[in-house]
Amino acid sequence: MCITSPVDITTRDVVISTLRVCLLFVQGLTVKYFFCYFYLALFQLILTRRSNLAALPKRGIILDLDNTILDSAGESCERVRYLADQCGLPVEPNLKEAVLNSWKKSSGSFAFVQSIWPEECTAKIVAFLNARITYDQIVPYNLFPGVKKALAVLQHFFYLSVLTNRSYAETLSQLQMNKIDKYFNFIGAPDGPIGSNARKPALASFQPLWREYKQINISKDNIFLIGDTVESDFRLARVCGLKFFAVISDIFTREEFLAAGVRPDCILDSVAELPALLVPSSK
Repeated sequence: MCITSPVDITTRDVVISTLRVCLLFVQGLTVKYFFCYFYLALFQLILTRRSNLAALPKRGIILDLDNTILDSAGESCERVRYLADQCGLPVEPNLKEAVLNSWKKSSGSFAFVQSIWPEECTAKIVAFLNARITYDQIVPYNLFPGVKKALAVLQHFFYLSVLTNRSYAETLSQLQMNKIDKYFNFIGAPDGPIGSNARKPALASFQPLWREYKQINISKDNIFLIGDTVESDFRLARVCGLKFFAVISDIFTREEFLAAGVRPDCILDSVAELPALLVPSSK
């Protein structure tokens, strides 16, 4: 993923530049010089913005994918039901509860499916897994409301990355299908270019991303980890010494995060709240 640090020139900036030039025009400048002064004023704004950004400390945000950016758990039941039918697996009345419990355990893909169908043979579980991986690469999950807008703001102030236990192919496909891949500088997945074959909450799952952040001189003190699970995301943040924001989803409640030791002011209803918390001008 490319590393960018764009300058955000707003409509307000252009209006201010125009008013300044109009004032000069009223004071007696000819039309010949009008546009010259306009572009000079706008160029001055760009340089000022670049200077302001350069003065800010470099910071990073690492986001979990499922149930943090994507409404995965909310849509999983229907996906599992559909794929189970395709693979000849029984659909029990307690399917939703079984799926959500599997998400909560943050186990691997095989264990995820086996916990739903503990009596089924390995061949059927593998067939389901393959079907699920293929399906998730061609059918996008929905983003939570406000997430795309939040990422568009945050990218101007942070180097953004995703850290997930999903495969790299699935992760990249979901980001691309939702048109948010452009906001991320790095993707951390067990089998990806930035990966270690380790899964969260293992410290090794964070190390490849940490190397990338160190190369651009971002310290751990300036990295936030955002996730929706106690067992996977919060544990990893504590092991790595990162600041953590919990996102409430269908998996873990506010009370469960509090019981685990997450501060009340670090528990969010949505990633959409991050700009107001971390970018002063967004309040």
